[in-house]
Amino acid sequence: MQKSLKFPISGLAAILVSLFIASELLLAFLIQLVPHASFGKVAYLSIILVFAFSFFKFTSVPKNVWLIRLGLLFTLIADFFLVVLVPERAIAGVSVFIFAQLAYGVYLYILDGGAVKKYVSLIIRAALSLIALIIPHVVLGEGIDALSLISMLYYAQLVSNLIIALIYKRPLFAIALFLFALCDLSIGIDNLVNSYIGASEGSFFYLLANTKINLAWVFYLPSQVLIAIYAAFNKK
Repeated sequence: MQKSLKFPISGLAAILVSLFIASELLLAFLIQLVPHASFGKVAYLSIILVFAFSFFKFTSVPKNVWLIRLGLLFTLIADFFLVVLVPERAIAGVSVFIFAQLAYGVYLYILDGGAVKKYVSLIIRAALSLIALIIPHVVLGEGIDALSLISMLYYAQLVSNLIIALIYKRPLFAIALFLFALCDLSIGIDNLVNSYIGASEGSFFYLLANTKINLAWVFYLPSQVLIAIYAAFNKK
C-alpha cells in the first residue's frame, strides 16, 4: 500500500472533504440520470474516488486502518465484476465482496476491546454464517443455487460487522455498514422477486423491486463515502 497523505491544516482538510463529498453527490445524481449504457462508468468512477480518498489522513490514524483500505480495494474489484463488466459476473463479484467484509471483520477484531468482546464477535459471526447457509435451503428448496448461498454468506459477514461495530462503539463505521446492508437488502429483494420466488404485481415487494430509481445505489454510495471518511479520520 502507498503512503497516506498527511494534511495537518484543518482548513485544507475541510476543503478536501467538501470537494470529495460534492463530487460524490454529483456522481450520485448522475448514477440515477445517465442512460443505462453509461451507468457502469459513472458508478465505478464514484468507487474509484472512494478508494483514493481513503489514503488521505487528517488525524493520527492507527496502523490497522490499512485493513479498511484493503476492504475498499476488494470492493473496487468486486464492483468491476458487478458494475463494469457486461454481462456482470455475479458469483465472482459477490465472492470478492466476502473478502471485503472479512477485511473489515479483522479490523474490528483487533481493536482494543477485551477478550469478552472478541469471543462475542466470533460467536456472532459463526452463528450468523451458519444461519445464512440454512436460510437458502428453507426458502428456495430445490431452487437453491451457488449465487444464493454465496450471497447469504456474504450478507452474514456484513451484518456481523455491523453488530460488532456497534459493540465496539464505532458509530460512523456502523452507520456506513447499515447503509451497506440496506443496499444489499434491496438487491436481495429484487433478485427474490424477479429471479426466484416472484411477487404479485402491485404488492409491496413487487413495488420495492421495481422502483423507478436505482434504490441500491441510493444506499450503497453513501455507505462507501462514509467508510472512506472513517478511514481518513480514524483516530488512535
